[in-house]
Amino acid sequence: MLPRTGPSTPSTTLADNRRLVLGVLHTRGDLTRTEMAEASGLSPAATARITNALESEGLIARTEKLPSAGGRPAWRYRFTGKPCQRWTIPFGGVMGSWIRVEASPAPRC
Repeated sequence: MLPRTGPSTPSTTLADNRRLVLGVLHTRGDLTRTEMAEASGLSPAATARITNALESEGLIARTEKLPSAGGRPAWRYRFTGKPCQRWTIPFGGVMGSWIRVEASPAPRC
């Protein structure tokens, strides 16, 4: 991830963490939330919130339900975007404001 040149805000931190999760899935393949948290250094709660959002946006998908050891069963997740695909999404609900989201680290195309 590139170093931030400006101040960190909750919005920029969330965007950085989303790119981090996407990058981990893109480079390491299918992972559980626990594996993503360990690989990214994010907390399990942050990883759960981010994966829920990314799944609802179609950027990641569940691929395999793992056997339960008595608790809630774990799922493996997969990055669903093409390596060089870019997504443009509305930003902050402001009409005409858009941001481009890319997997990080950026793959070579």
